[in-house]
Amino acid sequence: MEQEQYSERYALYKEIVENTLRSYLTQDTPAMLYEPIRYVMLSGGKRVRPVLTMLCCEAVGGTCNQAQYGAIAVELIHNFTLVHDDIMDAAPMRRNMPTVHTKWNDSAAILAGDCMIALAYSAALLSAPHNAREIIDALSTGIAEVCEGQALDLEFQKKDTVTLDDYLLMIDKKTAKMLELAANVGGYIGNGSAEHIKALRQYANSLGIAFQIQDDLLDASAEQEHFGKTVGGDIIEGKKTYLILRALQKVSTADDITLLGKFVHQQGLPSDEVPLMQELFERNGIFLEAQTDVEHLIGKAHAALDTLPASDARAMLHWFADMLMNRTH
Repeated sequence: MEQEQYSERYALYKEIVENTLRSYLTQDTPAMLYEPIRYVMLSGGKRVRPVLTMLCCEAVGGTCNQAQYGAIAVELIHNFTLVHDDIMDAAPMRRNMPTVHTKWNDSAAILAGDCMIALAYSAALLSAPHNAREIIDALSTGIAEVCEGQALDLEFQKKDTVTLDDYLLMIDKKTAKMLELAANVGGYIGNGSAEHIKALRQYANSLGIAFQIQDDLLDASAEQEHFGKTVGGDIIEGKKTYLILRALQKVSTADDITLLGKFVHQQGLPSDEVPLMQELFERNGIFLEAQTDVEHLIGKAHAALDTLPASDARAMLHWFADMLMNRTH
């Protein structure tokens, strides 16, 4: 199947997700609860995780339609985490729209997020009544691990010393585990073998970690006109990203050590000093190392798929990984 056909198929699966969400989210009272949920869930997006759920179901012998409710369950849980994260981060905007706690209030956002978890469980059971126990366990484990990742992220904001291994554990839980959840749910709905579901999890985990490292890389190095948000935002906000932590391990000159020390102690740099940090990353090979690690992880993701039987779905999972890594924002 040609690349263009994969793009068209991705668009078709996204349409299935949108239609399933619209048909599922019909309750409207109390308005304080269900209006925010529909606002979040029906505002579009890339739908990476639900499409991955359907592809993983197909890759083990199921169909995308079998997985449509499992797919929206994963998307509901993903968005629940975003609604609550936005409260914790006091974020005013997401996807160029006011966040729920901004448009309504904190109470409405907390309730909406809580209810989205319940809706997710109900949706998942519509897709997989034959192995409900495995699905429930996958959802519960995924939610707990994402919450652990967010807790680690919040802890890191208050600590002067965070290691690269600490960071990799955090992004494994906060980012990769949500993709693993999608793979798990899709694999179970498709009645995949234990070996095949394990391979899908390995694929998703490597892809998720690569995705976050690339996100860090794009934030510091992307072209502004393609990026869609402020380049260097992580540097300004004082986030301890892969790039910062790798630089702290590696730099040796007095000027570089001073700049990194200022970043840590001031919890970020003013926007006019972002180019200085970008130059530090470039000079010390940090950009190159990040890109090398991303490519290594994507290689691991591709290799994990070798365990699965050859199919159009497996081929599209290869395309899916490359598509995510070729993004510019």
